[in-house]
Amino acid sequence: MARSAQKTYRYYKARFQIEFLIRDAKRFTSLSACLARFANKWCFHFNESLSALSFAMLESRRQTDQPGAPFSIASLERHYFNQYLIG
Repeated sequence: MARSAQKTYRYYKARFQIEFLIRDAKRFTSLSACLARFANKWCFHFNESLSALSFAMLESRRQTDQPGAPFSIASLERHYFNQYLIG
């Protein structure tokens, strides 16, 4: 059951993208700060955190106008904080 090198590469690439997504969701959208006791509330919090991260990614892509530009929610947060201070 040997896999091709390209298929293995795609699996690891997807795995690291998922890990970075969860890391950013924990750090910037409070994914791990949920204190809900019921599954439906926990699911809502999980979806809300990942949706906020997705909208931040869309906003970052809209600002840069480059399809392959790296995404950093920290730089987006810093940009909006600076706009608030100037504002």
